[in-house]
Amino acid sequence: MKTLLPVLALLSALSLRTMAAGTNTEVDPLMKLATARAKVEISLRDATAVFDKTRNGYVAAETVIEKTRNQIMDILSKAKTERDEDKKFVIECERRAAQIDRKWDDASREYDTDISPRYDAATETFDKLKNIFGKLTDLDQNWKDARLDLAALEAAFAAMDKRIADTAAQGEKATNDLKDRQKIWGAELAAVEKFVAQPAEKDDGEKDQKK
Repeated sequence: MKTLLPVLALLSALSLRTMAAGTNTEVDPLMKLATARAKVEISLRDATAVFDKTRNGYVAAETVIEKTRNQIMDILSKAKTERDEDKKFVIECERRAAQIDRKWDDASREYDTDISPRYDAATETFDKLKNIFGKLTDLDQNWKDARLDLAALEAAFAAMDKRIADTAAQGEKATNDLKDRQKIWGAELAAVEKFVAQPAEKDDGEKDQKK
């Protein structure tokens, strides 16, 4: 019985140690660092489409907006020529054409001073973040070998991940703003098409003859 006491005490100690190990939920610093780095890599991959002007529809919106404006002017010019005897109609065509010119100037100014600079700035930041990620990744192993604080490198990756998300949001906002302008010009085109499709008004002489 005496010989069993030390054995039971050892088993009890081992059991308590096993239970303590089972409840230890602290994540290994290397695993935390690898997770932080992987998040950045995924964020960079996902944000790439935001800064591809062909894939995200940016170039298409630019092209459609200019094409729509030219189409509007062509419609008004053609309608004015075909119905040149209708003075009221001709005057209204000229008024609408002048209005479209003013709106085009305003839209061009907004694009040059707001939408395009915002998109370009976000693109430049994104390119810098990609470069920084490459350098941090190269630094990763040396950091470990030098036994530096892994939490500091993990924090750097976490900060990068947040900055990538913010930058992608900025680029996406600029692209969506441009697409909204495309819708506005589409509405302008629809309004002009509706206007020129209206039948010509009869002049006073024609009305009197009908009476």
